[in-house]
Amino acid sequence: MENSAPASTSAPSAAPSAPSVSAPTPSTGSESAPAAPASTGAPTPDFDFNQHLDKPVKLKVNGVDKELPLSKVLQDYQKAEAANEKFNKASELEKMLASKEVLFKQDPRKALQEFGHDPLLFAQQMLEDYLKEQEMSPEQKELNELRKFKEEQEKTKTEQEESKKQMEFQAAVDARKAELETNVLEAMDKVGLWKDVSTAQKMAEYMLEALDAGMDLTPEMAARLVKQDMQTSSKAMYGNLTGQQLFEILGEEGIKKVKEFDIGRVKTPSSATKSEAKPVSNTSVEGMENMSLSEYNRKLRQKLGL
Repeated sequence: MENSAPASTSAPSAAPSAPSVSAPTPSTGSESAPAAPASTGAPTPDFDFNQHLDKPVKLKVNGVDKELPLSKVLQDYQKAEAANEKFNKASELEKMLASKEVLFKQDPRKALQEFGHDPLLFAQQMLEDYLKEQEMSPEQKELNELRKFKEEQEKTKTEQEESKKQMEFQAAVDARKAELETNVLEAMDKVGLWKDVSTAQKMAEYMLEALDAGMDLTPEMAARLVKQDMQTSSKAMYGNLTGQQLFEILGEEGIKKVKEFDIGRVKTPSSATKSEAKPVSNTSVEGMENMSLSEYNRKLRQKLGL
């Protein structure tokens, strides 16, 4: 009897390591439920990729481990998909041409018919061309050969020039696109906008509307208009909330950031409003070079019909 009692006291010493591998009990059932969605790897409806574009992703490329931003991985994936689509189309075209070549060798009449030509008319035209060539003098044949050679040379030259123009145009478009992307990102930093796809789309909409109205709106001015829109909508949405409601929305970290900003604003009150008082320059809107930002926005929106 005395030996069985110590055995029962030794069991609890091994108990702490058991729960992690033991079968789930009713008390741990609530903890195992959230693990199911994580195991599937599927994003929740509220998951926003834009907030994770700068985060590194580990992957293996050609046997080499690499760590790239998520934005770069998505960009490369899109390029790879486009390249695969072009490759598949080229492969299908190559197979079709190869089959047509075999058909021309085995059954020229049928091949001509598939390409929309009448075999009899085609043979007649070839015979007429042959007879005309036989009736030519040596000098006429030489001139005819020279004419054909010149036409082929001019055709080749035209194709090369067109190809060069297309390549130069594409290079200019790519350069302009890269420059615009850089300017948009710099404008977001300068104005104080968060970088995401939605913000960039709103800026692009303003710039396109300005072009339609005959104006060249800079990325910085577009960013300022977007920021003003966001501030207006945010004030309309949150301006009448109580302190408790704002605390519930922002949380402790958000309130802490507001307090830190407010303290800094009290210490240096001029820095908080410096950007708003800055006059606008380098705009294509006539007569607005020295206007304040708020006046410029009002005039611009009026001209755009917003």
